[in-house]
Amino acid sequence: MNLAVVSSKLTQLGKLIRVKNLRKAEKLAVQLYKANPDNEQVLKACVLVFAKDNQLKKAVYFADKLLAKDPANFGYVANLANWCLKLEKEKRATQYYQSYISSYPGNARAYFQLGLIYKRTYKYKLSVQMFESAISSGFTPLEECYLNLALVHGEFRHEDEAVTCLEQALRINPGHQIARLNLATLFQAGGRKQEAESLYKKILAQAPNFTEALIRLLYSTKTRPDEPGLIEMAQRQLESQSASVLDKEGLNYALGKGYDDLAEYSRAFKFYRLANDLQASRIGNYNPVETAQFVDDSIAMVSAEWVNEIESQTEIEPIFIVGHFRSGSTLVEQILAGHSAVETLGEIDYFMRLYNEQEGLLTSLYADNDANVLLNIASEYQQLTSAMSKLGNRRLTDKRPDNLLLMGLIKRLFPRARFIHTQRNLLDNAISVYFQQLNDLSKYATSLLAFADYDFQCQRLMRHWQAIFGTCIFELRYEDMVNDPEANARELIDFLGLEWESGCLNFEQRKNFVRTASVSQVREKIYTSSVGRGQNYSALFTDEEKEIYF
Repeated sequence: MNLAVVSSKLTQLGKLIRVKNLRKAEKLAVQLYKANPDNEQVLKACVLVFAKDNQLKKAVYFADKLLAKDPANFGYVANLANWCLKLEKEKRATQYYQSYISSYPGNARAYFQLGLIYKRTYKYKLSVQMFESAISSGFTPLEECYLNLALVHGEFRHEDEAVTCLEQALRINPGHQIARLNLATLFQAGGRKQEAESLYKKILAQAPNFTEALIRLLYSTKTRPDEPGLIEMAQRQLESQSASVLDKEGLNYALGKGYDDLAEYSRAFKFYRLANDLQASRIGNYNPVETAQFVDDSIAMVSAEWVNEIESQTEIEPIFIVGHFRSGSTLVEQILAGHSAVETLGEIDYFMRLYNEQEGLLTSLYADNDANVLLNIASEYQQLTSAMSKLGNRRLTDKRPDNLLLMGLIKRLFPRARFIHTQRNLLDNAISVYFQQLNDLSKYATSLLAFADYDFQCQRLMRHWQAIFGTCIFELRYEDMVNDPEANARELIDFLGLEWESGCLNFEQRKNFVRTASVSQVREKIYTSSVGRGQNYSALFTDEEKEIYF
């Protein structure tokens, strides 16, 4: 096909794309390619039409041919990597940037983009290395590098380094509100409450519609009758046309919290109902059939013999705090944080990602008993916790409560693992969970009926774990802990085979970072005011909810 004909066909193809006749455009593009497989303009047209139609595998096929013709073209590399990420081919996306950097070092944007992929795939050291290379190579805007570097450090529990990076980002760009918000969040997590609130207020003074700052400020302070300003601000923002659906979800939770502070329980419950309905519509409803089936499979497939077929010889002795959110897990973690032989790593979502994102993997693991796959999972988890650890202790805590679902697998992977099962009065626990905007994997949290079903399944599964490795599980009730902290803490420390240390109960002196819904309470002395909290709302339950909880 001569060049004039090719040019005419490409013009025709462009017109088809503009009028969105993609089927005809794709057919013409393929015909052109078959007749002119080495023509760069034809290849570009093929990439464009298939990308427009979101046929990314075909777009990648043709873009690869373009890259082979011009390997120094960073735009080709960036497009290919982006499409591979959308196709969930993260390894291939990584390879495009690695190959480019190897051949053409010094490209700041290549370092930055590869840093983002390493961050996404939980490769801490590599991600930090890439962002630092982007900074030294002159990436702009520079503050974005420091922001992402801070996010990586924070994700891997290196909060001091995260604070340093955020402060540097703000020195470069004092008006960077996202950096200021993240810095305020870290200050709050580290017990620097007044500094955190000052930053939230500064954000709102400069950007009154910055909803997330308003929400976090409402959560960090206790609303008082003589200071209703934040509630009024939140209500105005809720009614604003500029508020997104996600903004409204968060604002409803925050308003529920504000009215709960004021003991206006009927108004609080109205906002909590709205908030949970919005979250459920966004993340989907809890599926009791799927949960029951998973529990059935776990009970049938995970036996004492399977758990004790020790394949992993890992050195760490992890401590998993399991149960429900809002059942005292943060209190337990704070007790352990005061012991010199234990390092607390907060909530690690590694096993929950296995449970939620890789459908069928767990039951196939139980059935196939593939030692190599099991060893790889143990190795990945140990690498992750090693990157998070600052002290190198063998005793590391993972406070992700819903790891309860996977205790059999965890015990198989880590024979020296210990479990602390926190429990709380069902009504109090349900209310506390219902009143929190938990992560998007906790679908059971958006319905009181769903939470009751989830609790039933967890109790059923826990009885199975108790039957096959119960000596490795410590049962701890929230009510017992707050009524007699020292006696229960001593029992807990003894269960772990450690010597008692008085620092275990010195919460007010603790300098660690805590990033959970209990962040505002963990610096205080242990209190009992949350016991019986659910009774404040009992009259507002539906008949079906009352039948379950009363």
